Amino acid sequence: MSAAWDSYIDNLIERSKSNADKACIIGLDGSKWTTDGHKNALKITAKEAVNIGKVLKSGDFSSLSSSGVVVAGVKYQFLREMDKKVVLAKKKDNGGLTLQSSKSGIVIGHTKEGGSQGIVNEAVSKIAEYLESGWCVHVSVHLETQFLTNLNHSPKQQNVMGYANADKACIIGLDGSKWTTDAAPAAIKITAAEAATIGKAFKSRDFSPFMSSGVTVEGIKYQFLREEDNKLVLAKKKDLGALTLQTSKTGVVIGHTKEGGQQGNTNKGVATIAEYLESLNM
Repeated sequence: MSAAWDSYIDNLIERSKSNADKACIIGLDGSKWTTDGHKNALKITAKEAVNIGKVLKSGDFSSLSSSGVVVAGVKYQFLREMDKKVVLAKKKDNGGLTLQSSKSGIVIGHTKEGGSQGIVNEAVSKIAEYLESGWCVHVSVHLETQFLTNLNHSPKQQNVMGYANADKACIIGLDGSKWTTDAAPAAIKITAAEAATIGKAFKSRDFSPFMSSGVTVEGIKYQFLREEDNKLVLAKKKDLGALTLQTSKTGVVIGHTKEGGQQGNTNKGVATIAEYLESLNM
């Protein structure tokens, strides 16, 4: 669960022209991706999320047909499913629900009583399709929220997660694609060629190019120090700080430790983001 997802609630309501008044996103595994802290959050319970996730993951909607769709303690009448990915439900005097699955998640929008569910359907569909194709954008938001913008948090919190020691970061794919943009104030502006080289090394688990030629990021060649468990690489450049690179299932998180900073703390920060991506099967 991360506040970084909560921006999608605002996006959905705006797209619905305020016909939707609440929304949430959950995982097919029943995890809650949006928080209950947002003013327009649809406060789905953990049990409800698990039940809905199980249905959309299995494609078996019989339980919804017989028992309705229960969200935030309210049982909505199941209307129909479409293409094994969309579910529509309604409750007299309580509005309606639109649920649509993406690769790993489910977008749920609530139509306020008297609102147009058709317009909400379109808004939910847009967000689901966006998630289907736009993981890199969310990862960028999450990274900037959890790793970069928090550089300004308290020294104690910074130290725990590495924020006081890392001054910039980025995420790339194992295929060499750039998941984060160069626009963030603390972005590592890795080039396409550098990302491709690093992605290839982690994907193949062949780190010999780093041993012989160093790790090059932003045009700077860092001395390769070591790799651990075929998923972590550490490198250093005199007077220019150090690099920590850790792979997830499909990406590589890269953190830069400023000169004089503690790379060990940066390692913790990088590991946190990499583990988060792992939890999303990324």
